[in-house]
Amino acid sequence: MKGSNVRRVIAIIAIVLLLAIYIVLFILALADSSESMRYFMTAVFASIVIPIILAWFMWMYRIKHGDDEEKQ
Repeated sequence: MKGSNVRRVIAIIAIVLLLAIYIVLFILALADSSESMRYFMTAVFASIVIPIILAWFMWMYRIKHGDDEEKQ
């Protein structure tokens, strides 16, 4: 798999994860749970951490497979 395809797949995974978090947060907010603030803070945390982790995965992939892409 080429590097650009890997980056595209990782970006799609990040978008799906973040959208799922926001949809669940919206549904829980409509339910008016007493835990709503905790869920909101979890969503904010995930909105920051998920892109950082996926960027780290892309960086590690580029380090490990960078030579393979240059040879092709």
